[in-house]
Amino acid sequence: MSMLAVRINDAVKTRGTEIMRENGYTPSSAVQEFFSYIVKNERMPFERTEKPDAQTVRKRLAALSSLKTPEISAIDDDGIRAMRIEERYGIDVR
Repeated sequence: MSMLAVRINDAVKTRGTEIMRENGYTPSSAVQEFFSYIVKNERMPFERTEKPDAQTVRKRLAALSSLKTPEISAIDDDGIRAMRIEERYGIDVR
């Protein structure tokens, strides 16, 4: 078995240990569980997220706004059939 030493803020360690104990873990068992999950699933148990800056948010909102249509558009099977007939034969069956 290996030993792992990490540096962590004292307040984070204290509060984290309290939460772990409330949930039935010790720091050691929590770290073992963490590593076991990574090995079993070949990924982290969470996604790395970074808060985007204001410019990135504006760009994303602009892109999202460009995707929106002013009205809801839905088409049923008859509408699809009519469109195909019109495309293939130039006949408007609506």
